[in-house]
Amino acid sequence: MNKKQISIISNNTKSFFKIANEFNNKDYKLMICENINNVINTDLDLLLIDTNIGYEESIYAIKKIRNNFLEGQVGIILCIDKTNIENLKEYIEVGADDYLLNPFTIEELYIRVINQIRLMNAEKKSKMKDIQFNALLNNTPYMAWFKDKDSNYIKVNNDFMEHSGKTMEQIKGRGDHYVWDGNIGDRCREYDLEVMNKRKQVVFDEVIIGKKGYRQFNIHKAPVLDGVDEVIGTIGVARDITELKNKDAKLQMLMDNLPFPVWLSDTKGVYLNGNKQFTQYFDINIDELIGQTPKRIFLESYVKEIYKKNEEVIKRREPMKFEESVKTHKGIRAVEIYKTPVFDIGNEVIGITSALVDVTEIKEAEKEIKKQALTDALTQISNRRALYNYMEKETNYSKIGMMFVDIDNFKDINDCYGHHFGDEVIISVSNRLREICKDIFLCRLGGDEFLVVFKNIENVNIICDKAKEILGKAYLQKNNKNYDFSLSIGIAMGDCIVDVDRLLMKVDIAMYKAKELGKNKFMIYTKELEDERNLKLSIEKDLGNAIEKNEVKLFYQPQYTVDKKLKGFEALFRWQNDKYKNVPVIKIIEVMENSNLIIDMGYYIMREACKFAEKINKNAKEKIIVSVNISPVQIMDKDFMSTIKSIFKETGVCIDCIGVEITETVLLKNIEENIEKIKELKDMGIIISLDDFGTGYSSFNYIVKLPLSIIKIDRSFINGMDLQDEYTKILRLIIESAHSLNLPIVAEGVETEEQLEKLKHMNVDYIQGYLFSKPLEEEAALKLL
Repeated sequence: MNKKQISIISNNTKSFFKIANEFNNKDYKLMICENINNVINTDLDLLLIDTNIGYEESIYAIKKIRNNFLEGQVGIILCIDKTNIENLKEYIEVGADDYLLNPFTIEELYIRVINQIRLMNAEKKSKMKDIQFNALLNNTPYMAWFKDKDSNYIKVNNDFMEHSGKTMEQIKGRGDHYVWDGNIGDRCREYDLEVMNKRKQVVFDEVIIGKKGYRQFNIHKAPVLDGVDEVIGTIGVARDITELKNKDAKLQMLMDNLPFPVWLSDTKGVYLNGNKQFTQYFDINIDELIGQTPKRIFLESYVKEIYKKNEEVIKRREPMKFEESVKTHKGIRAVEIYKTPVFDIGNEVIGITSALVDVTEIKEAEKEIKKQALTDALTQISNRRALYNYMEKETNYSKIGMMFVDIDNFKDINDCYGHHFGDEVIISVSNRLREICKDIFLCRLGGDEFLVVFKNIENVNIICDKAKEILGKAYLQKNNKNYDFSLSIGIAMGDCIVDVDRLLMKVDIAMYKAKELGKNKFMIYTKELEDERNLKLSIEKDLGNAIEKNEVKLFYQPQYTVDKKLKGFEALFRWQNDKYKNVPVIKIIEVMENSNLIIDMGYYIMREACKFAEKINKNAKEKIIVSVNISPVQIMDKDFMSTIKSIFKETGVCIDCIGVEITETVLLKNIEENIEKIKELKDMGIIISLDDFGTGYSSFNYIVKLPLSIIKIDRSFINGMDLQDEYTKILRLIIESAHSLNLPIVAEGVETEEQLEKLKHMNVDYIQGYLFSKPLEEEAALKLL
């Protein structure tokens, strides 16, 4: 341990030697000097001054020490005679700390030295604490202060003085009424009293008007207690939170201007803040929200889900989106909730921000769009897309039955009555189907086509019964009038795992077969029907390039007078393709008519027949008529007349050598237009024959309506003569009626002499049949001349 340095200034050094020796043997090092200059530059802790050196010299020594050493660094004790006691006051005033009256003992001096050093050490510690406290106080980034029990300031820091605009001298001993502007003084005193009375800290926010204007502070006040636990005042710190509050205000303004609810919660789900939209959406005051949990707002059944999703966001540490239904004062709403974790500076999740977007209207619109996407706009029943969705879901049923319903001649209904009427017919059919097929899937495939799906059905008869009921009553009632129409129905059965399109194809095949058989019927799909359909498709495909492949050939069957005089030929189509050699010609012609191939094929046949007519009439003594069968489909072609005329011109044929054979079917559609075209053909000199009279829709009314030249009796009547007399009677009536109208008769299919003889007696004009000749190739026909 370092010894304390003590110096003695005296002009009587001998008297202090003994003292010096005593002190040097203890914890001190004592040095005797004659004047102050000998000690001023030494390390000194305590100075003893023998005032016998003189008054002036003593004053000088005291001042010298005080000027050259820090306050409290060196203690000064005077050794003074009673005769000089009158100067003691002046010595103390200039800096002396203590004194001893001469004479004194070593023990007395020792006690005084110890006490002085202890006092100096205590002062040093006190000053150090004061320095440290001031350093702490002034380096605190907040306003800080001490007050006494009367709320007068004892000490404040630099930040306090800066905000108040006053110095420590101005502030010390004054209260808040003096320090701050405005009426803050009373409130500050109230908080001080609360702190002292309750003996605990209080925290509050306060707006204070100071040198920097209006500033908002977060203030902490606490009581100050003495050594006996008595309150002697208060201590306080105030943090300037103006910028923070401004940021909070801006953030709140930003949040409040968001068009959707936003809120902040801690990791336990406790609400910390929310915007205006949030409180309005859930009809809750912001003060009621803060500190509350989701139970305050959400349904109990959803609260657990909220906590679960919060935990998921915290665990994954990334934004997440959830779709939920929540209960509000407007009812149950569909919402999307976007949750984002909030991190502290240590990258730990400390909360979650949530944003809610109400998608109720969007979901309802999507639902409506989805419904519309699966609903037929006209009938409000399901559509084709809904069918596929339905079939995809119904995979747990072992059997599926389908019924395909199609309105017969719907195009004609539209053409005749207009599309609005056609729509009413479609609606009428859909209502009829809905009534009969309750709780059974029903859809409109498009146009005039409907489909009914029966699930888990084992017996096709159940579907057939429904089909009969549907066919039994099909009409539209409008303006107190019933408009009848018919339906054709196709039925098919299949496993649910069968391709939907495959089942649709089956019912389509069956439905079209029902139409072929006269319409207003239902048909059940069979493999034979599909084979028949496939054959037609194959024929249609291969007929498309039959002319290019030179597979189309014309045969000519002669027509004779009853006395076997050649009168003309009927040009007959033949398709020389081994693949279809067993298919009846009439079946091939049906395919051509149904596919419109008949138009181009018909013009080709007309062209070839005209060439033949030109050839055979070159060497004929009498005019030979070459007749060509014309389909109603050809006649309805918009280019029919212009193309026929072009062919005549191209081939150079004599027009009156050409005949056209038509059937009554030309009067089933576009009656007036078709009759006009036939008249034009006749006016050109073409022979017009009514073919197959006596079959189908045959009526004497057609003979009157059409501009005919000849009537051809169907072979069925010729064959019937051998079986029943009624055929002979009817045939005789037809011949007599035609002759009365100056129309010659051609009997088709004459194969026996007996038939010929009967026909002669009935005055038939011309004979065509195997009795005279089978159809001939062109070369053989030309040789008949």
